[in-house]
Amino acid sequence: MALLSNTTTTSVEDRLTLQLKNTQKLEVTSLDTAIAQLQTEIAEVENHEKSLVEEKRKQEQKSLQHKVGQDVQQLEAIAAHINALATQLEAEMFKFKEIAVEVNRCYYVIQQPPDFNVMGGNESNLHHWRPLNIWEVHHCSIPTVLRRGVQFVLTAKIVNLFKAEGEVNAQRRAETAQKRRQA
Repeated sequence: MALLSNTTTTSVEDRLTLQLKNTQKLEVTSLDTAIAQLQTEIAEVENHEKSLVEEKRKQEQKSLQHKVGQDVQQLEAIAAHINALATQLEAEMFKFKEIAVEVNRCYYVIQQPPDFNVMGGNESNLHHWRPLNIWEVHHCSIPTVLRRGVQFVLTAKIVNLFKAEGEVNAQRRAETAQKRRQA
């Protein structure tokens, strides 16, 4: 009976060993399947994360484009306002010059020495005494905004207060030179 018992024990042990091996094979197979499934899920999560990042980037880009569009409109309005003010300022500068020239003439007459007419009022006496002008022009410019494509350029426009006088003087000199040539 010991032999039968030994055989039964061996066959039970063999069956247990076989079951254990099958279980281990199932576990190994199940483990491989689980790892593969996890890798697939990880890949899906990474793809989903990439799509979320891309969507967020697109939304930020759209938001920035909207902001730039609004800010460019605001810059255009401010540039138009600056240029309108510059035009007004330029007109006021010319008015100032006209009044200053007239006031300077009066000031010059007031500042003449009392004996100027007694001395004959000739130019040789004037070089000894010259009244000062009550106004001077050093550098006249006004701000202006130019548009070059999508770029705004804030710069200065030179205002030549004497341009008209220079043109008149040039015309007079040309006429005088013409008369001399004809004479």
